[in-house]
Amino acid sequence: MKKSLQKTLGGELTLGHWAKSLAVISNNRGKASASIAGLVVFLFGIGLALFVIANPMKVGLFEKISNAIMRKGTGDTAGGRKVKFWRNPMDPAVTSPVFTKDSMGMDYLPVYEDELTGGAAAESGIKIDPATVQNIGVITAPVNRGDLRLEIRTVGNLDYNQKSIYLVNTKYEGWIEKVHVNYVGQEVRKGQPLFDIYSPELVSAQEEYLIALKYRDEMKAREVPGSDADADYLLQASRSRLRYWDISDEQIKRLEDEGELRKTLTVVSPATGVVIEKQDRALDGMKAEAGLNLYKIADLSTLWVYVDLYEYQLPWIKVGQNAKVEISYYPGEVFHGKILFFNPFLDETTRTVRVNLQIPNPDGRLRPQMFATVTLLPVAAKNVVTVPEMAVLHTGERNVVVLDNGGGRFEPRDVKLGLQGEGVYQVLDGLEGGETVVTSAQFLIDSESNLQEVINKMLMATEGEASAAPASATLAPAAPGAQKPAAKDAEHAGHERKSLIDDQKMVDTLGKTIEAYLPIWKALANDSTSGIKENAATLADLAGKAVGQAKEDALKSQLKALKKAASEMKTGDLNSARESMKGVSRVLISVFTSHEVKLPKRYLIIECTMVHEKWIQDTEEIRNPFLGSQMPTCGTKVGEIG
Repeated sequence: MKKSLQKTLGGELTLGHWAKSLAVISNNRGKASASIAGLVVFLFGIGLALFVIANPMKVGLFEKISNAIMRKGTGDTAGGRKVKFWRNPMDPAVTSPVFTKDSMGMDYLPVYEDELTGGAAAESGIKIDPATVQNIGVITAPVNRGDLRLEIRTVGNLDYNQKSIYLVNTKYEGWIEKVHVNYVGQEVRKGQPLFDIYSPELVSAQEEYLIALKYRDEMKAREVPGSDADADYLLQASRSRLRYWDISDEQIKRLEDEGELRKTLTVVSPATGVVIEKQDRALDGMKAEAGLNLYKIADLSTLWVYVDLYEYQLPWIKVGQNAKVEISYYPGEVFHGKILFFNPFLDETTRTVRVNLQIPNPDGRLRPQMFATVTLLPVAAKNVVTVPEMAVLHTGERNVVVLDNGGGRFEPRDVKLGLQGEGVYQVLDGLEGGETVVTSAQFLIDSESNLQEVINKMLMATEGEASAAPASATLAPAAPGAQKPAAKDAEHAGHERKSLIDDQKMVDTLGKTIEAYLPIWKALANDSTSGIKENAATLADLAGKAVGQAKEDALKSQLKALKKAASEMKTGDLNSARESMKGVSRVLISVFTSHEVKLPKRYLIIECTMVHEKWIQDTEEIRNPFLGSQMPTCGTKVGEIG
């Protein structure tokens, strides 16, 4: 009986086995104790079942019994789905034909037949339970077809509209006797008096006009044939002479009505605007030479904005395109302008072209020499397929999106990308308009897809179908219960290789990113924020240019992060600028420490243990941008660039 019990415990133990064994014992003792034995069997069976399930002593024998009672083995069904085998929750390459636990006590997970090759889910990628889809926060977006706009952000400064600047001078010599507008910055209206001037030439011209006027009246009174025409001609010649000297029609009319000479005449403003220049602070009694510019008046109803664009951005920019202008003095407000013209030459130092925009300023709030952030959104490609940036998974040489096929079915798909626009990518191959892609949690879905692909390949190897596996598979054939695959993908073995960037244009651009970074470092080291905004914008533009020149996806990702960190750098106060500087420094250092770049100049990487941050500088003398004057020399050299 002992051997029979041990044999039963070593295999599948049921309450029926115990009942049968105890019934044999009760028969040997006689029929008189049958009723007692039946009661004992019932109570003992109930107690043993509860003890096995609870297993308070953690005995291995009872654990086997518990597994036999609570779990199903291979071939059993769960909720109508057939379990094929069990896999290790931490390593999907390790499987078992029956339920078990790993070395950490974690339960193996069931793998169902409908999840494997030939199942309904495998035909269209993977299938995920709707509750799981909701729990991992899956968000989708449509694949659109339309025009792709590039986002070009740059900085500019406001200036006077050169077409609306007026100079005030005289065409005759004279002396200024009274000044009506006598300081720079004063607003004037068109026709408003500026100053009174005495000129012998003006007096003579007035006298000639009055004589001509009197002569015409006399000729009309005499009614001599042809004489009135001559008189009118003489009068018109005298009036034209006054007009040529900028005497207004109103002043000429007043001279006619009064019939008396005026010693001085008043010079008025030719336009509405602001006085931006004045010949002298005290014009009273000043002699005015003919042609001398006494005032410069600017009409500020429109302003010009000067921006510099890199040569690689010029193909997308056209005259007449709209631009969005933001002024830091008016946060949250957006002003709109248009491109007027390009400068005909390229700055050989910065490799940029100056572009002029015009923006309206009807209320006069905008002032020349203000700084502005200018955003251009030119159309780079028409009628193309686009997906959101968040939908693309960059995996080395591949770019992957996850399609939502509906009903909880998802399909990872390789795509070929083109231009990067305003929050979207152009898709050259792999997608068509009208499909739906995942923009959030797609990494988890892609991981699940790869996991099921691994399981499928393992199962095919078990069934002798290894030849059906893709030629690129790197997993060693393994049956359920086999060990971890010995082969590893050589691309991910060991540390990541440093790549030597030998494209001279790329090297030049990366060198300029450091040169744009250094003024930010120097300003913060001097407890200042002067020029940080402009240099951060330049750094962001250079990073964007480098993205277009980079060939490796890893480097492109780093440069995009650098562009984002630089463009979002805060410059409102010293503390926020220093906090933003940390992110810029981390990404910039990462670019040069993960890729070998031969620069003509040597730069130092310094680390300060007080703030646990690093930065780049070009001098041996340590100057801490995060602590400034508090601890200017806190830092130690930890590396070099160049």
